[in-house]
Amino acid sequence: MSTVSEKNKKSPHSGDSLQTIDVLGLGYAAVDELIYVDAYPVADTKSQVRRRERQCGGLTATALAAAARLGCRCAYAGTLGEEEDSRFVIEQFRKDNIDLSFLRRRADAHPVRSCIIVDSLRHTRTIFCDTIGVVGPERDWPPEATILAARVLLVDDCGIPGMIRAAQIARNAGIPVVADFDNANQALFPELLALIDHLILSWKFASDKTGIKDPAAAAEALWTSERRAVVVTCGQKGCWYVADGEPGISRHQPALTVNAVDTTGCGDVFHGAYAAAVIHERDIADAVRFATVAAGLKALNRGGQAGIPTRDEVQARMAELVSTPDAPPGEKTQADRIVICGAHPRSAPASPHQATLNRHTEAIRSDSRGAAALQRETPRRLTTDHKTRSSDNGNRIAMPVAISAKNISVEEIEEALAELPMFDVHTHLVGGRLGARGLHDILLYHMVVSDLYAAGCPSGARLTQYPDWPTREEAQARIEEAIPFLPYARNTSCAWGMQMIFRDLYNWHDPITSENWRRLDSMIRERADDRTWWHAILDRLHIRRSCTEIVRRGHGEDDDRLQYALEWAFFTRRQWGEFDTALYELERVWDKDPDTPTLIGGALRSATSRTISSLDDVHAAVAHYVSSFPYEKIVSTATGFSTDIDYRIIGEAEMSQALSRRGQAGPTERDIYASYINEAYLTELEKTGRGIVFQFSIGAEPLPYETGALLSQRAIGQLAEMIARHPELHFQCFLATRSANQAFCTLARELPNLSLAGCWWHNFFPGTIRQILVERLDMLPVNKQVGFFSDAYCLEWVYGKALLIRKQLANVLAEYIRQGRYTRNDALAIAGAILYETPRELLSMIPWND
Repeated sequence: MSTVSEKNKKSPHSGDSLQTIDVLGLGYAAVDELIYVDAYPVADTKSQVRRRERQCGGLTATALAAAARLGCRCAYAGTLGEEEDSRFVIEQFRKDNIDLSFLRRRADAHPVRSCIIVDSLRHTRTIFCDTIGVVGPERDWPPEATILAARVLLVDDCGIPGMIRAAQIARNAGIPVVADFDNANQALFPELLALIDHLILSWKFASDKTGIKDPAAAAEALWTSERRAVVVTCGQKGCWYVADGEPGISRHQPALTVNAVDTTGCGDVFHGAYAAAVIHERDIADAVRFATVAAGLKALNRGGQAGIPTRDEVQARMAELVSTPDAPPGEKTQADRIVICGAHPRSAPASPHQATLNRHTEAIRSDSRGAAALQRETPRRLTTDHKTRSSDNGNRIAMPVAISAKNISVEEIEEALAELPMFDVHTHLVGGRLGARGLHDILLYHMVVSDLYAAGCPSGARLTQYPDWPTREEAQARIEEAIPFLPYARNTSCAWGMQMIFRDLYNWHDPITSENWRRLDSMIRERADDRTWWHAILDRLHIRRSCTEIVRRGHGEDDDRLQYALEWAFFTRRQWGEFDTALYELERVWDKDPDTPTLIGGALRSATSRTISSLDDVHAAVAHYVSSFPYEKIVSTATGFSTDIDYRIIGEAEMSQALSRRGQAGPTERDIYASYINEAYLTELEKTGRGIVFQFSIGAEPLPYETGALLSQRAIGQLAEMIARHPELHFQCFLATRSANQAFCTLARELPNLSLAGCWWHNFFPGTIRQILVERLDMLPVNKQVGFFSDAYCLEWVYGKALLIRKQLANVLAEYIRQGRYTRNDALAIAGAILYETPRELLSMIPWND
């Protein structure tokens, strides 16, 4: 096994004596043209360039620059040309005092030439590489003596044969070989890989190489007895590493929390800083921590090399770290306190009181993106700077500091929750059109329309609804009508949601006025058909899948991100001014294929091909309805229960008599129709044994435009009897009234086939959300509650609502931690269960990246 070579080693070269080279690099150098735009453009559009820069980059070149600025004597022994790009790279090497005595020049050689588009909104970068003319180290270069003069050899995959020769010489001499790879698809790559004793790879490369998604498991799979360390880096999630002191056991190093500006070159800086730490004989844990801080500080600045920190800057941040040793036998384990600095083994045992949560978090911990937040054995480190925020694409790098569980802040828990995977179990997203089509889809979301109507805006109705779409003229007229009333509703939680949407997704911080709304509208419309943009929002939220109506599937364009529910006939929803709604709903589905539900509040009825006039008609129509479900494509069916309906068992004679009075129907007939048809429907659905979850909303009564929050105690009791009558169906409640939450918690405690989900419409306000969360966490097991559904019609409102929920959940969990009820790890495991594992189990939700 290799070790750090002797200090002050000298070897002959061309008759002279060589001074020790701390880090010798052989691989890629690049010229990076960085172009900064507000947002990465969609095809066939123009985008304004905000800034241009030219910098030196490349895997090895940037790592060498980092090591040099961290105090190492570095040398470059690669091959460059005579043209202007090569001269630019050479000039940058000289500015960092990198020894070029062993640089080879060839007329036909070039550095890598890259164009990097930096998305200033999402803090992502897209790299276009030109590797024509790039020449790696040759089989006879650099001289063996030069390699032997190095204390660390830095290699990549540029010129595999030459790299193999150099690595073999270094390994035979006990010189550590640190590697960074981008391309494994070369014939001799396995031979080079076997020679690396400090293997540092990105999570994507490690996953592609091993086929293992979990970074900790990938690190373990890449470990061999010939290595000193394997490190798998995961951006904002930090990294997982295996060291020779504990072979086969992966440990986690969290990331340094910074407000990232540009992550270009962070991985290369990590390699250079790690090499510098090895030079100074740090152990692997210290080297990984040192490299993590250096890479995090680099992210504060633009470009690959311009923002590399100095040794003093890194050490200043390192000095903030406070070590907490592992507890001795018999004392509390790391699962019962906040552990910092000393990373803990992935395989360490959980404390006994956590073992009961294993089945709810095992699937989450196996998910690579959720592992960092949910591994109880390696708790995520917390920072004292609560104002920092991560970027949306994995650019946050975390610095561990000691913190008492009693002093955990809401912001820290919120940041931890932001790492958890989750499902959105009820939406109205449209396949192929997931994002907002313009400002109207955000500003005139139906909950906001209600705010504006209450503030005096003349229009209280929704815009044209699916399957139609509002015209540009309709959208423009409604926006202009609404703008004068926005100041009156700026205090509402919907306004807060919009503020986060516009700020985070569109970098928009100004009040919306008659003068500026078109500019914001144009920005949103520019993204309207950008699937990459849609997926970036979902990935930023770590939403593994969303459930929407099957009729909104489109052509299946987004089947990888969506699952489906059937919303079709609403037999038990009272419509404004109607008394035979249940019969009409049954008529409109008789002999039909699945379609959209009728609009809330009643509407002009479309003609039906058949009319219900007898009990036989009722049963024939119900049987057709249940048999027409696309069971293989849906996970649930959804409907609404009106609180005004008197739900009871209706006999055939009573139903027949009520059918004869349809022309004079009133509230009594309405209740008879709804109760009889609903019971027949549930009975038929239960017979299928298909395991479809029966989701229902309750507590929002239709008004002329939207609904009011109403729910009677009688209806609650009748629902309990209904659920108990159908034990083979699983019922899931979307509750719209705050006051009834405790009652439904008691029902879910006693009815095995009832669970509760999220907060719907009139409950989606911060104070109400917190009360509901407290009552459900106090009263229900985690496998009887689903933590989130957005009910959103575009991804932007999925984003806003997800943030609102996380903020309230963080408040509740932080308070429970301060009370000593939960450890931090308990809190995150419980959150992970209700946001991810319970919907996965109850609704058969499948992560899109499984």
